[in-house]
Amino acid sequence: MDRIVVGSRIGASGDGITLLDFDGESGSLSYHSALGGIEMPTYQVWDRKRRILYSVSEDQKGAVLGWHLDEAGAFNARFKASSLGSGPCHLALSPDGLYLGVSNYSDGVFTLLSTEEGGTLNYSEQYEDSSINFDRQEASHVHCSLFFDGSSSMVVTDLGGDAIHIYRNEMRLSDVISTPIGSGPRHLAISSDGRYLFVSAELSGEVLVYQMGKSPTLIQQISTLPLGFDGENTTSAIVLCRDGRHLYVANRGHDSIVHFSVKDGWLSRIGWAFTERTPWDFALSSDQKHVIVANTTSSSVTVYPRDVASGVIGALLSRASVNFPSCITVL
Repeated sequence: MDRIVVGSRIGASGDGITLLDFDGESGSLSYHSALGGIEMPTYQVWDRKRRILYSVSEDQKGAVLGWHLDEAGAFNARFKASSLGSGPCHLALSPDGLYLGVSNYSDGVFTLLSTEEGGTLNYSEQYEDSSINFDRQEASHVHCSLFFDGSSSMVVTDLGGDAIHIYRNEMRLSDVISTPIGSGPRHLAISSDGRYLFVSAELSGEVLVYQMGKSPTLIQQISTLPLGFDGENTTSAIVLCRDGRHLYVANRGHDSIVHFSVKDGWLSRIGWAFTERTPWDFALSSDQKHVIVANTTSSSVTVYPRDVASGVIGALLSRASVNFPSCITVL
């Protein structure tokens, strides 16, 4: 049985982090427990080795919190630090568990915190850029970071500046990729061999594929929407399955998860699985046989079967009510 952590877009007066039990045989969800008192715990990351759950507090004065979760699911506070920015919306944990990449959306600050010594600052950078979407790109908005090459390198998205920042050699070397104008890079996935970077372009509704190397190159732009759809839509989460043969991206507006096959970094659209309203985040179960979705506007977490060989997502299996969910973390 898996345990699922659900983060929510709610204030400190509510239970913003919910633990659900997930039965992989039936695909059913059941309530386990919840934790309140945190302002906007919208995103979490799990340190499996140390059994520590980290969460943002997406507040004006941003914070990062951490708890040890025992086998029974009890929360024991272990970590608290300033995000050193405003509105942190994403966390990335280094493979060695020693660092947290913190994406401060509101003020465009990226920080790298140590998980030891009380969350001391390891690196910080203020991005200052903008692009053509005046409502969303009036300034830099850091949205996601991802470690690659072990714990020594990172990629960071600036949705507001249409840019991806690359750091190598333990943050000593840096470079910037300019993404297509108005694309709004949001979330990232990378192939297991590190050759291909997949980017959820929130504002243009695309996946951008970069071939990595000394000078990363854009090799594909592909829409996440079916031909003829003309409603409002933004993409959200992006997930590459464990064997690297299937990639998924959530559409908010079309309210679906688009499925791509992957071969040598090249994407081919297979189809769409419809969700409930506003799929903000999703994850694959530990056995890769289910897709678990946080539907924010519907205040629901839904489960769908997934065929591991074909990658195809099936019809709704189960549903749990959770207020304004925004993150799914499988423990």
